Amino acid sequence: MKSFNLSEWALNHRAVVLFLILVIAVAGVLSLTRLGQLEDPNFSVPSMTAIVLWPGATAQQIQDEVLNRMEKKFEQLDHFA
Repeated sequence: MKSFNLSEWALNHRAVVLFLILVIAVAGVLSLTRLGQLEDPNFSVPSMTAIVLWPGATAQQIQDEVLNRMEKKFEQLDHFA
């Protein structure tokens, strides 16, 4: 008994194989056009700008004395992540 050989069948039935390839390609294009547009939804990253005026202080002093302390306090709050 001879077993089924898919490659031989495909070579003998080229029209059927080309038709199936065409149907699959058309179905793929139609599926792509109906694909949802929000695969990657918009999200906002919370940010804050702090303006600190301290005449005579360097940027490093302001960061150490004011901004780092503010960050630590915000990290302790529950609704801030």
